[in-house]
Amino acid sequence: MNATSFSTSIWLRPKACIGQLGRLVISAPRQADRWDIGKQKTIIWDSAGVAGDVKISLSRHGGKPGTFEILAERVSNSGSYAWVVTGPESVNCALRVEPINESAKGTTQSLFSIATLKYAWVNAEKQIDPGHYKLTLNGLYTDGIWPVEAIWTSSDSSIATISGNLLTALKNGYVEVSTTYEGKSYKKGLFVHTAADAAEIEGNNTKATANTLTEGRFYQGKVLTGDTDWFKFTLPMASLLNIGFLSYSTSADVRVEIFNAPDVLMAAGISTNGNYLIFPLGLPAGNYYIKLSSAGDIDQDNKYVVTYKVLDTLLSKTPIPIGLGKTESGTINNLADYTDFTFSLSQDQGIKLVFSPAGDAAKYRVLLLDGTNTVLDQVDCLGYSPVNLEAVKAAGNYTLRVMPIETVDAQSPFTIQLTASTQQVEEESNDTALTATAFDITQPISGRLSTVTDPDFFSFDLNTPRLFALAFSCPGSSKNFYLTVYKESEDNPIDGISILNGQATTLHMGLGIGRYFIKVAGDGVNVETIQQYKLTISDSDQANLEIESNNTLRFANAIDAATSRKGRIYSWVDKDYFGFHLAEEGFFTIHFIPSTTTGDYRVSIVDENDFELESYTSYNGQALHQEIYNLPRNFYIKIEPNGDIDQFNTYEVNLSSTRQIVGLKQLVAVSVSGQTANMTTGGTQNATAIASYSDATTEAIAIPIWSSLKEAVATVDAGGLVTALAEGSTSIVASYGGLTGKFDVVVGAPAQTVSQHYGNLILVAGGGAEITNTLKESTQYLSDLVYLRFRNRLFTDKDIYYFNPVTWHDIDGDGYDNNVVDDSSPTVAEFGQAITQWAVNQSTDGPLYVYLIDHGGIDTFKVFPNQILTAAQLRSYLDQFQQATGRKVVVVIEACKSGSFTDDLVSQGQNRIVVTSTDEQDAYLQLAGKISFTQLFIDRLLTGDSIRQGWLKAKLALSNMGLPYNLMEPQLAEGISMVSAQTWIGGDFAIASLYPEIAGQSSNMFITANTTQNFFVDISDLEGIEAVWAVIVPPNYVPPPPSQDLEAPEVVLPTFNLTDPEKDGRYEGECSDFAYNGEYRVTFYARNAKGNVSVSPATIVAVTGGQDVQTVPGDVNGDGFVTLSDAIIAFRGMVGQNLALVNKKADVNGDGKIGMAEVIYILQKAAGLR
Repeated sequence: MNATSFSTSIWLRPKACIGQLGRLVISAPRQADRWDIGKQKTIIWDSAGVAGDVKISLSRHGGKPGTFEILAERVSNSGSYAWVVTGPESVNCALRVEPINESAKGTTQSLFSIATLKYAWVNAEKQIDPGHYKLTLNGLYTDGIWPVEAIWTSSDSSIATISGNLLTALKNGYVEVSTTYEGKSYKKGLFVHTAADAAEIEGNNTKATANTLTEGRFYQGKVLTGDTDWFKFTLPMASLLNIGFLSYSTSADVRVEIFNAPDVLMAAGISTNGNYLIFPLGLPAGNYYIKLSSAGDIDQDNKYVVTYKVLDTLLSKTPIPIGLGKTESGTINNLADYTDFTFSLSQDQGIKLVFSPAGDAAKYRVLLLDGTNTVLDQVDCLGYSPVNLEAVKAAGNYTLRVMPIETVDAQSPFTIQLTASTQQVEEESNDTALTATAFDITQPISGRLSTVTDPDFFSFDLNTPRLFALAFSCPGSSKNFYLTVYKESEDNPIDGISILNGQATTLHMGLGIGRYFIKVAGDGVNVETIQQYKLTISDSDQANLEIESNNTLRFANAIDAATSRKGRIYSWVDKDYFGFHLAEEGFFTIHFIPSTTTGDYRVSIVDENDFELESYTSYNGQALHQEIYNLPRNFYIKIEPNGDIDQFNTYEVNLSSTRQIVGLKQLVAVSVSGQTANMTTGGTQNATAIASYSDATTEAIAIPIWSSLKEAVATVDAGGLVTALAEGSTSIVASYGGLTGKFDVVVGAPAQTVSQHYGNLILVAGGGAEITNTLKESTQYLSDLVYLRFRNRLFTDKDIYYFNPVTWHDIDGDGYDNNVVDDSSPTVAEFGQAITQWAVNQSTDGPLYVYLIDHGGIDTFKVFPNQILTAAQLRSYLDQFQQATGRKVVVVIEACKSGSFTDDLVSQGQNRIVVTSTDEQDAYLQLAGKISFTQLFIDRLLTGDSIRQGWLKAKLALSNMGLPYNLMEPQLAEGISMVSAQTWIGGDFAIASLYPEIAGQSSNMFITANTTQNFFVDISDLEGIEAVWAVIVPPNYVPPPPSQDLEAPEVVLPTFNLTDPEKDGRYEGECSDFAYNGEYRVTFYARNAKGNVSVSPATIVAVTGGQDVQTVPGDVNGDGFVTLSDAIIAFRGMVGQNLALVNKKADVNGDGKIGMAEVIYILQKAAGLR
């Protein structure tokens, strides 16, 4: 008795089976019996004359105390009890029968097995010669292959008889041996040989000289050294037949091959050590050839025997239709044969195809083909167990093709069952992150590696940080797997685990907000392509896990003296940050304890600017315990690779101190939930807002800012009470701490609903990525800023189509590429398709926003090198879009001369808004776009200002910033009056003020030229200040000359940075660049961690004792030229408008004023009269 190896825990409880006077004795089950689950078996015992009833119980743990389950509480002590065997399986069962009134006279029988018989087949083992066989009914169980008790019969007792399980031949012939087990019949055909009948005629070493076989006769011969024997037979009609190869040798190895006339291989096998071979085939009419050759050892003394027998007529084949919920059967007749099953799907859906083999030798390959006969999936069936093809498939026509591998059995039909999948399954082909199967992590998902080189990708999104347990299982497999977890793209691996021998394995991990991919792959050599695996995600019970990706200060994990953190360095680019605040001056100790014996680490203490304060190294898993003394402030522990990486073993880091230590965490998400997504008119429900933090903790938000995107459909009050007013759909939005969340509500049964109401964005970072693009740095910064601002106001990645020649963008600041670019080499035509096709097909009734950033000219914009968009083309695209959808359009252009687009794009009555950073003159940017119209405009829209409000405030801010920004004239055009005042990004809801508050600054001052002057600015900000700087406009500053189309002026103004050394909110800096007499304008800028920029009023520094500045009479705007623009500004100044733009040094008549005399002079100068 042999079984495949298995591992389990066994509680051994040996019991004597010899009856004792007055005690019960169990006779069934016996030790080593196997009882099949689902079958009715009879428990038998000797009642020993004990009066009364008995209790019957079962242990699946070897009789271990406390493990018995009751099968029968009270039955008669009749000596037998019928029981339908139940699971679960166990190889370590013990049965107890005990009298109710005299339990001491009970008995226990152990050990026996409870198992599931998966499949059974007949095996015939040659004993002495081809006339004697030992018969066994083999059963496949979970724990291996075991013999099943059987009673045998012979189809022709004149040819062979059976005694017990031994078959003895009486004469040459063919018989079928059969048995029945649990109501199912099992049989096998055998050729038996007792005496010489016919023999090969030597010289049959080629196909042309093959000996002719006659059906039913047994031809004997020998395969000698260098010998090949050929035999030929003819089938007058298509037939089912058996071909037999028998051997009297116990050592010879012979290869048997069967060919048709054109030399196509029909069947093949190797007889090893003289074992017999039977080929159950189906063959068309024709001539066939049997080729015998050595496959190893040669036995010159013992003969082989070859024969064949026709069993039936072979029917012709046609494709077999199969429907959902149906089962069909088929056969493979020879190695050149295949069977097709066809089906159609009317919609995308998950399907499960179960292929169940029959027979004990055949091997199959099952292919799933689409309507073009392209292979979509495949699985090999190489044993007795059924195999599955389970996946999501698109609507269409399909073919399931069954093909042979190496061996066939034409007499044992296989079955195909087609059903709708009842579980979440992979959708092939999911071989890359781009084609990943969406994974609903609230339920398990199954998949299978189709080929040796097949990886499977699954994707899921997290809106809040979570601590997860990712469980992998693949029952029935002993192969190796590798799981890798990526963030945003395949370029960002963050975690993973090796799975050895198919063992069920769990990976515990913490994940932050973002999109994640799980890759399942084999080892590339011995890959599991048959068994299905399962992925299950649940909450982890390990609360101290690091939360990836904590690769930057912004996403540092909180750590304090009460909580240790467990992390792992997974790759060379992986860095782990842990943040804490030391509340008072004193000592603290860092404890770093790796579990590896090979990994090398660098452990540093850094400040909020990532400046290194202390650093230590750990080699080969050395533990570190470092005491540090410092002042109260924020600190970060930074852990990096420093040599060898052990990506599968963790480290633990914790703090100890007598001082208070508070972990640093930040608000990362706001989510909103309600009682129901469907309401009736007049109904109410309470919405709840939840704040999620970077350490995976959550708390209810007491007082968020509530709003409804469609108040005509439903309203929400300050307490979160939602009231349904009219049929339709809306989103209930909560704002808190600069973040928003929403809950979608449908009232009644509207005729048509959309997925969302806030719209879509097409964002173009134009100009190209070449070094010659002078705006590249500014364009990249501003484009990512716009992307982030729209994300802050409900938009998702799916709502945004991003054109950008640079593909790597860390939008959220976690150190990884967010994989947001949709087109990195756009053409004007592709941009047009995004408007006329992609945007048209979006499920929304909100506006389409088109935001263009880079070089512009009169009615032109540079999308990409050699790809120039004209105003006429843009208008055509927008017209097509609005004709198809009727949706509002908002166009924003950050480019020189962008104001030239307004008259081309907007006509009276159109539901269209155009905002530009300037008029038909230049736009100015500085500090890589941080000083720009877009920075000021998009920041205002973030807080909840309307398009008109944001435009007005940005325009005012530019006019107050001095040269050259006060030369810009941002434009706003709209086809419907004041529609811009009723248009908000994402909807009409406010986000609490996110701007740094500039509470104080250096006062105006008088100084002597070339002296160093100290400046300060007082700033308060809850988000943390990222940078503070000052820009100086000197009295001799002349803006750059007007640029040509598709070029940009370069703004060069003195700047200096301010820092806060005392950490008290006062930022200080100094400057000595005061060489000219006159007024210097010093403007302070503060940018916080959210990217929001505040601008101060100008501090005026009056300088004397320096060089005089040359002035240009009539140059009212101070750009160094006298043009009509100066006359316009002078006119406006005369009526009290744009006074900040007036350069009083342009006085031409010495009265110290800018008036009509200056206007006349300018007009004459412009006309060439002066």
